[in-house]
Amino acid sequence: MAAAAFVLGLAAFNSEGQVYLYNNSAPSSDQTQRLAASDNLWFGDEVILGGNYPGYSTMTHFDFQYWAEGTSGLTIDVALLYNTGPLSSGYASPNFGDVVYSFSGFGLSDTPRNTLSFDAGIDFSPAGINLTQGTLTLAVQFHFNGGGGSAGVDLYNPPVEGSSLPDFWLWDPLSSSWQLSTNNVFGSVNFGMTIAAPEPTSFSIFILGGLMMVGFRRFFHRK
Repeated sequence: MAAAAFVLGLAAFNSEGQVYLYNNSAPSSDQTQRLAASDNLWFGDEVILGGNYPGYSTMTHFDFQYWAEGTSGLTIDVALLYNTGPLSSGYASPNFGDVVYSFSGFGLSDTPRNTLSFDAGIDFSPAGINLTQGTLTLAVQFHFNGGGGSAGVDLYNPPVEGSSLPDFWLWDPLSSSWQLSTNNVFGSVNFGMTIAAPEPTSFSIFILGGLMMVGFRRFFHRK
């Protein structure tokens, strides 16, 4: 019963909807273009959260789109970073020491397009992650692990919630620093991605589900 109560709370939380803090995944923004990753090289998209932030600041979901073809043993590292690092071309760079969320070694399969989703209660704390700054970078690193093939991210522009500049961040292993880069072919290198917070009613129901779980545990413990 305790587990059932938790699932009920989580389902209600998801069914009530979300508030987008950043949304660059609208079909109308699909550039039908994709950026290929270099093996073992970090690259990232800096985003500025939209008008719903900071009124809504508890991140409970983020995702991004990727593709892969002809790969074998492909894995990816993901890091959501605040831009509090040293200046590069006059802009604060992503900071590996100021991490919102990170995960390493996620296995991927070949796909023409798919979405990697990260959610509260599954990938990080059920309470979500409080965002203390409105500018952050989603950084990814693909590892082909000797299997060959190609992979990368899908590109969208413009965002329908929030904003993102056309350049992107690229990690320079020689200087151990982030460098701003541009791509003359695509014009804008903005990942297809979203960052979301719960609606107030959704968050209340989610918390209620957690309290139900605790209540059932206490009840059965006393019995």
